[in-house]
Amino acid sequence: MESEELIDEIGAIDVIFPNCVSKIKPSLYHVKVPQNEDIAFDLNFPPNYPETKPKIETIKSAVPGLQDIRYFRSRLESLLDQVFVEQNVCLFEFISEVNNTVEELEAEWDQRNQHLKENSEPPEDDADVRISAISSQLQNSTINSSGSNGKMVKQDNDHDHLKGWFISEPVVDRKSTFIGYSRAVHSEKEVLDCINELKMDRKIAKSNHVMTAYRIQAENGIRYKDCDDDGETAAGSRLLHLLDIIDAWNVVVVVVRWFGGLHIGPDRFKHINSTAREALVKGNLVEDNKKKTKKKKC
Repeated sequence: MESEELIDEIGAIDVIFPNCVSKIKPSLYHVKVPQNEDIAFDLNFPPNYPETKPKIETIKSAVPGLQDIRYFRSRLESLLDQVFVEQNVCLFEFISEVNNTVEELEAEWDQRNQHLKENSEPPEDDADVRISAISSQLQNSTINSSGSNGKMVKQDNDHDHLKGWFISEPVVDRKSTFIGYSRAVHSEKEVLDCINELKMDRKIAKSNHVMTAYRIQAENGIRYKDCDDDGETAAGSRLLHLLDIIDAWNVVVVVVRWFGGLHIGPDRFKHINSTAREALVKGNLVEDNKKKTKKKKC
């Protein structure tokens, strides 16, 4: 018997990607990759999905460079492992990531063939120079804003939009740069004000995504929490999930991404989580909340 979550998810996907997912039999679905129907696979969903992840069955590919089914299966299974979070539906995100991966692999195949034809080294990409410059500036900004011991220090800017934030080290992967920011907050208005102030930083203003999540517990016991992907699908919910896992309250966490022109697939979630966690640790926000939890139990 299929879960209600699966039925609802299939219905939503059919609106976004018509005829992309078709039912073979109960719990077994045939999935065609959007914009590339030469690639398809079957997914078998367990009765307790989304508590348990689906299983990839048959895979078909008629795309040059993607006809090594064993290799392609390993890539798909790796993607599925990375996007699946227990209790959360993952099919839409998985299809989107497969689509991005297919585009990347096709581009790699075309570049490899072009390089073999030209029999020469590929020209240096100006984007490498640009992202290196951005990364260097960001590292300087991080050093000026937060010392290695997590204590805040004043920037040299006329107005320091990063004041009060604890900042992770930059993570650079395939020309994209990720940095995490965290701070204590006590109201939704304070969250909004702090995020708006952060976005006024001249480097952050040039970023592609500013992903946010917060959890607040008011004095009257009312709890508030919310998140924002800012165009990076499912990123905000993962940040909020991180705060849920560590039981952090009265905290806002932000991860900023400067996109370098290359899709990096689900690896981006690894960098989003790691920079967010580092920013929280630097601010002692994780330890503080653990201590509060212990006090409540006494």
